[in-house]
Amino acid sequence: MNVVQLEMEPPLASLQPLQGPARRAVTALLGWSAGLLLALNCLVVLYGVFTRYIVGDQAFWTEEAARLLMVWLTAFGGAYALCLGMHIRIDLVIRKFSARWRSRCEALGAALTFLFLGVAAWRSWQLIEMRQGEVSPALELPYSLFAWPLLVSLAVMAVLELERLLERKPTDWLVGAGAAALVTCVGVLAAGWLEHASQGLALLWILGAVFIVLLMLGVPVAFSLGLASLLFFDMRPHMPQAVLPQRMVGGIDSFALLAVPLFLVAGVLMEVGSISRKLIEFATALVGHIRGGLGMVTVTAEILFSGVSGSTTADVAAVGGAMNKGMQKAGYKPEDVASIVSAACAMGILIPPSLHMVLLGSIVSVSVSALFWGGILPSLALALGLYVMIYWKARHAGWPAETRRASFSALLRAARGAVLPLMLPVIIFAGIRSGLATVTESAVLAVTYALLLSIVVYRELSPKAIAQAFIQAAGATGMTLWLVMTATIFGWIMTGEQVPNLLGQAMASMTSSPAVFLLLVIVVMVIFSGLLEGIPALLIFAPIFYPIATQYGIDGVHFGLILIASLGIGFFLPPIGLGLFLACGIAGSDLAKTSRAFLPYMLVLMGMLAIVSLFPEFSLLLPKLAKG
Repeated sequence: MNVVQLEMEPPLASLQPLQGPARRAVTALLGWSAGLLLALNCLVVLYGVFTRYIVGDQAFWTEEAARLLMVWLTAFGGAYALCLGMHIRIDLVIRKFSARWRSRCEALGAALTFLFLGVAAWRSWQLIEMRQGEVSPALELPYSLFAWPLLVSLAVMAVLELERLLERKPTDWLVGAGAAALVTCVGVLAAGWLEHASQGLALLWILGAVFIVLLMLGVPVAFSLGLASLLFFDMRPHMPQAVLPQRMVGGIDSFALLAVPLFLVAGVLMEVGSISRKLIEFATALVGHIRGGLGMVTVTAEILFSGVSGSTTADVAAVGGAMNKGMQKAGYKPEDVASIVSAACAMGILIPPSLHMVLLGSIVSVSVSALFWGGILPSLALALGLYVMIYWKARHAGWPAETRRASFSALLRAARGAVLPLMLPVIIFAGIRSGLATVTESAVLAVTYALLLSIVVYRELSPKAIAQAFIQAAGATGMTLWLVMTATIFGWIMTGEQVPNLLGQAMASMTSSPAVFLLLVIVVMVIFSGLLEGIPALLIFAPIFYPIATQYGIDGVHFGLILIASLGIGFFLPPIGLGLFLACGIAGSDLAKTSRAFLPYMLVLMGMLAIVSLFPEFSLLLPKLAKG
């Protein structure tokens, strides 16, 4: 994904990258290792596809090998992401403090993070000892090969976090370490009482409060979830301590989840200048002649590009970067540019392939292919609302049409230039629709196609650029899947304590209407997506809300798409949404002005989403037709 230089601090911040020659060497080693593991995983999955469809005798060991490589990729990618400061954290609270107290709070957060990583590493060693002698079913490899990468990753990250703590002023790290020791002692002493006092929703309040406090201290979201889960295991001394790392490994030991890094690397490979330019030229030929045409071109380009990238952040960078100068030159104010880009990309989260759909399918019982098909009509409905809004704004603000109506030959030339990039989603859907390929297999075919297109047709990527694309995707994978690992534990705890059932009973006592429940879920997910970012909010709330939706008789595919659409809108929630900050950084616009300008677009998106939620046919028509 493109790196966007922001002109202001976002509410979702990252840690500072590690500095110094030795640390840069460690960062490079971890990055190249993670990139190599991702490339090997692509080859293994591709070999499985080859033996299945070409040879006719599938090598069944490939799936287990791919899952093993996935665990190692997550381990090295997560450590690499920590070196670069990619793990998401929230600093809305501590940024209000003075520099002195902010440094101390950050030191406390680093000490608590070190505590989690150290304890989890020790328990990973216990897991390895406990599972000695066990072998995998296909390759008959020692089970320890699945657990060792987690132990190594946790140990490396613990050392890195300790270094980050000790490089602060002595008074700051002493205060932070002392406060962390005090918090640990209080937690241990309170664990015995909490063992009997915390049941059901009371447990949710306790763990939720711990999680929120950790977030306020600036602890990365993934490690905040891990620390809160660690408290639970201390409250349950009868539970084997190795359950913590076992559930972490189990959270990512999934062949279906492998589609996440594969779609990420395909999007990075396709995100080159000519790709976005050809798609925007096609969008301009389609709607550029309408008043407010450049705004509509932005929405149309997002419809086309989102099917290629699969990532909302990549969409903001690519579409916003390509449209910014032209729109401002045509008379659009910077805040209007940022607002239209934000609205378009908020809608684009529903256009497959979507990483959120893959993640949702991995944590709840819902078909990823059904989500892919189901997202098309709701996204077009939201896009239609944006087209109407942009046309209305254009007439009142005097926005011009960009071009004259394109001739048929010009439209044909633009379509010819865009046809090869647009074949990527066609390949994905063709594989899924025919039943010949799973979502993961379709993803590796997309990677192969992106490589061939970039190397053979456009000739734009050197071997070094390709390697950097895999390393970049590996870092994003590590950050994402570490969230999956720790959120899996958190969700498992909530399910085991019957929290979804209790929460469902509480909501049922409030309303018996499925429509009211959906509207409540939309509001909750929009707010928490703005606070936490989309993926953490999805991983935390989806396992809780899904059983409740089942009690209301709501279809799983429809409910999943409502969740994902809410996350897309929340990602741009003014004034805290990370996506809005990215769009402001690209357009060079003021946050306050952009928040006011974006509000009408957000109301349109919320209104169209409410309509989609009330009529499940939007979500279910295409999946039913695809199923035959």
